[in-house]
Amino acid sequence: MLERFYKLREEVKHFMEIKGKPVVELSDDKWLCDLAFKVDITKHLSELNIKLQVPDNLQHKIIELQTDDELKAKYNLPLLEFYKLYVQSEDFPILRRHALKFASLFGMTYCCE
Repeated sequence: MLERFYKLREEVKHFMEIKGKPVVELSDDKWLCDLAFKVDITKHLSELNIKLQVPDNLQHKIIELQTDDELKAKYNLPLLEFYKLYVQSEDFPILRRHALKFASLFGMTYCCE
């Protein structure tokens, strides 16, 4: 929608002038530059949103796993133990580093709980 408005900005400007209600922003280069930036960002975010969407069947499967009490009981570990056992640094280096860094901030408190 925003991209379409940007492409039609000259026609919109002309139409509004004919109606006697000129839109000064449509003549302002800085405003038009900001609008062009918003058009590009909106387009990129829309494409990213589509890429990040999870198919419905996968989403339902994830919900089933999250609500499975038997599975929770089997793997009921403290968070730090979970990261040590199941989050390998080769597969998730940034996540693992972040989790261990966060846990080390509360080293003594975390262990005492």
